[in-house]
Parts: sequence; C-alpha cells; structure tokens
Amino acid sequence: MFPFSLNQTIGSSYPADPDDVLRTKKGLNRLGFYSVPKEYGMTPWTDDELFEGLKNFQRKNGLAVDGIMNPGGPTQAVLRRRLSGRKDERDLIPKSFAPRSGLGKGEQNREEDVLGLRRGLAGLGLMPRGEAVSEETLFDGPLEKAVKALQRNHGLKEDGVIRPKGPTLEALANRLKNLVEGDDDDDEKPKPKPKVPPKPSPNLLNLVQAMKAKDDDGGEEPGDPPQDPDKPDNPNPDDPDKPDPDDPDRGKCEEIREKLDEVYSKLDELRTRNDAIENEEIPAKEKEIEAQKAKLAEAQDVLSDLEAQLMRAEAYGSNKVAAGKLYNLRTQKLNEIEAIRKKIGQLETKLEGLKKDLQSNKDRIEELEEKRRRLHDKYAGCKE
Repeated sequence: MFPFSLNQTIGSSYPADPDDVLRTKKGLNRLGFYSVPKEYGMTPWTDDELFEGLKNFQRKNGLAVDGIMNPGGPTQAVLRRRLSGRKDERDLIPKSFAPRSGLGKGEQNREEDVLGLRRGLAGLGLMPRGEAVSEETLFDGPLEKAVKALQRNHGLKEDGVIRPKGPTLEALANRLKNLVEGDDDDDEKPKPKPKVPPKPSPNLLNLVQAMKAKDDDGGEEPGDPPQDPDKPDNPNPDDPDKPDPDDPDRGKCEEIREKLDEVYSKLDELRTRNDAIENEEIPAKEKEIEAQKAKLAEAQDVLSDLEAQLMRAEAYGSNKVAAGKLYNLRTQKLNEIEAIRKKIGQLETKLEGLKKDLQSNKDRIEELEEKRRRLHDKYAGCKE
C-alpha cells in the first residue's frame, strides 16, 4: 500500500509542508494526475502543476473542484483509497451537490456533474451502492429513473431533470446534508456502545502515581549517573523540537527555507492578483466600454436625426420657436456625445493600465520563479 498522510492543508493560498507536497506529487503522479516538470523535476515545493493535478483528480472523482486538500478531508480520503488500490463508495458519496448546469435529457450534462449526481443518489439508496464507484459519465436510463424516484418521493414533477437552483436540486442537497449529519432515514444504523476501558490494578496505579510524583519533584533516583552541566542531553532545552541554533549548517538551511517561503508567498500574491485582473477586472472594463460605445452610437443617431430636422426647418422657413428648440436639443446631444467620448477615453486608459499591471506581474513572476529555482537548488544541497 502507498503510504499517504497529510500534516497541513495544501492549496495555493496556504503555506504547505514540504513533506506533504512531495507525498502528494508522488501520489498524483502515480495515478496519472501530475506530470513532473522537466525544468526542475520533483520538488517538495508547490507549483502550478500540483494544483492543476489536484483539481483534475477532484473533478474525475466527483469532489468539490477547488484545488485544496485538507487533512482528514474528502480529497485526502479518496486519494488514499486510490493509492491503496481499493475503491470505497463511502468516501465517494458527496457531502453536497451543486452542478454548474442542468442534468437530464436535453441538458448540458457535464461529466463531473453526472459523476457527482450518480454518487449522491447511490448514497441515498436510490441507486445501487456500487454506482458510487462507477466512472460512467453519461446521463443514462438508470440515472434518469433514480432522479424521477427522488422527485416522486418529494412530490415534485417527475421529469427526470435537475436544474441549478431548482426544487429537485434543493431536495437532493437537503437529503445529502441529512446523510452527512446522520439524519437521513436511508442511512440510519445503530451506533455501537462505547467501550469502557478496564480500571488499572492497585499495584499499577500506585506505580504510576509514584512515577508522577518523581516527575513533579524533579529529583533523581539513587544510582542515576550525575548529569554533566557542560554536556546537556538536549542541546536546546527550551524547545526539544527546534534545531540547535548553534549548528551553522542547520541555521543556513533554515535561512534558505525562510527565503523560499517568502518567494512562494509573493508568487501566490501575484498569481491571485493576476487572476483577479485577467478574469474579473479586465472583462468588466471591456464590458463597460462596449456599453458606452453602444450609448455613443445611439446618441449619434439621435444627433443625425436632429440635424436633418434643422435642415428641413431652414429649407422650408419654419417658425423661429420650433427651430430654436431643435438647436437647443442639438446642443444638448452634442454635449452628451462629448461626455460619453470622455468616459470611453477614461475607461480605455484604465483598461490599458490593468493590462500593463498584468504584464508587469507576469514579468515579476518569471523573476521570482528563477529565484525560487536557485534557492531550491541551494536548499537541496544544504539538506544533503
């Protein structure tokens, strides 16, 4: 069995334990979800390939696709099962279900959503438990029947379709929530009685109390060798888990490790900022510019119509009052067009600034990645 444990959360916004990262990379690589980068190989530090591999693993196994793995969480549990070569449907039953699009005949039926639905219905007993470990991503007949059974149980329209924010999805989400909390009727099982530990014998109890008294007094038993004050057993008695600060090699390693952590923190910060710029701020500005351009085109059409009316009024000698109103409307529309053009110019300047920030951040990320590789090589040599 592949040994797999997790000490800390792994995610792009979390400080990761190097041992956890290395175990996770090896595990995902063994299952085909992580490709070792040719530039720097298998390292104990997080990289984009690791988070992408985690997301692909989650997507393939019907888990929440967030690229985060918590100690004792569902992603770790399923990964451990996969690495052990066994499939346990209990680990695959989703705790919640939130498809991004519709499921059923005529709907989009995303593969990850179909997997999650199949496993959720299996967990509720509406499909055979073996369906929880199925890799089938097609919305087939048995799955449609199970959805209809769920709808029938809750008095809903039996159309075999689940839509985001619809009543069928709400009923399924509530049932899964109850299943996790142990309140669902389909999953009630008698709980085993807690085992009462045997009481220690009087002799053992006396021995434990005597040893505790000795520890509290801090004394030494007769016959114990005297401790040499110049050679303490623990080189760092204040904290036995910390390395000896007088060790120059270990201090150098710790210094490099701290610099690496700073680089990773800055990389995460820059990548988070670029994600916001590229996926939120730039599209929002482009949308706003398009809206202003549409408004400008509409205003220009109105202006053209007003100018045509003025030309007819001058040609046919219309009264001065009517002509004056047209001139006033024309002036207002010209001012409005000028304001819209100014607004578009401001938005385009901001958009250009965002694009420059995005490129600047990308350049900085490349510099930090190069620094990270150099520090990693130093750290690897130091550890040797």
